[in-house]
Amino acid sequence: MSGNEQVLVEIQTFLVALASYADRVASDPKVTFEEHHVSLMGPVSRDASQPLARAARVGSR
Repeated sequence: MSGNEQVLVEIQTFLVALASYADRVASDPKVTFEEHHVSLMGPVSRDASQPLARAARVGSR
C-alpha cells in the first residue's frame, strides 16, 4: 500500500471512529476515544514500516 493510500485508510478509520464513538460510549461508558479508535483499526502489523501499526503500538503504551 502506498503512503497516500495508507493515509486515506487512517483518515477513514478516524472518521468512522468519530461517527460511532457516541454509540460505543452509550454501551461502554469507560471506553476512551483512543481505545475505540484503535479497536477499529484491526490487527496490528509487526512490520515497523507501516505507520498505522507503529502508531497503534505507541498509543497502547
